[in-house]
Amino acid sequence: TALQPSSNHQPPTTTTNHRTNNRRFILCRHGETNFNREGRIQGTLDTSFLTLSGVNQAVALGSYLLPFSPSIKKVYVSPMTRALQTLSIVKGVISGAGVDLPSERVVEDLREIELCTWQGRLKSDLELQFTEQWKAWKTDPEKFCLDGKSPLRDLWGRVDTSWDVILNDGFESNDDYDDDDVTLIVCHGALGKCMIQNALGVRDFRNVEYALENCEAVEIKAGRWRRLHPVESEWKK
Repeated sequence: TALQPSSNHQPPTTTTNHRTNNRRFILCRHGETNFNREGRIQGTLDTSFLTLSGVNQAVALGSYLLPFSPSIKKVYVSPMTRALQTLSIVKGVISGAGVDLPSERVVEDLREIELCTWQGRLKSDLELQFTEQWKAWKTDPEKFCLDGKSPLRDLWGRVDTSWDVILNDGFESNDDYDDDDVTLIVCHGALGKCMIQNALGVRDFRNVEYALENCEAVEIKAGRWRRLHPVESEWKK
């Protein structure tokens, strides 16, 4: 039986003024990587890997998701190694309890924000070497350009495409989707933040309220969201 919210955390009622309608999504960030620990920019650079802490985080996430697993009907994941590693560990924990998740679909556009020549560099070094650019990135990321590209504008575009893929994959309409069915998405920090905001009709990248820690899981349904793991929160718009 799928885990039901506690009486103090009832899911929102159906509305129609948001993108995901009444479908239920659990979105997770990957576990800690060596780049996270070292304070390096990862972006689309695919050379980082989960640390022991990251592996343990993924195991804990899998254990948390186990009660949801019979209701998980679709699984989507970023093509980046750190996300694939995290999902593999989660699936291993769940299969060890006798439940097999559906085969995942790798969605190319779920990869992390691309920060070009900054990728692989220490954030502390970038702040010292490119002081004005770093300040521009932190204060006005929507207008920020790097190596002739607009990283955040590109990310918003890929987020929009990713939701299109997920929402139209195998369901002719939201009526084909039972209220208890869950779609699992495993992705990244910046990308995940934008996925949440896009689902809610929000565009405010600097807002730390939507920030995701490593292996954090959030639930999105009916134009609202809440944190699930490791700490549960109330539903929020």
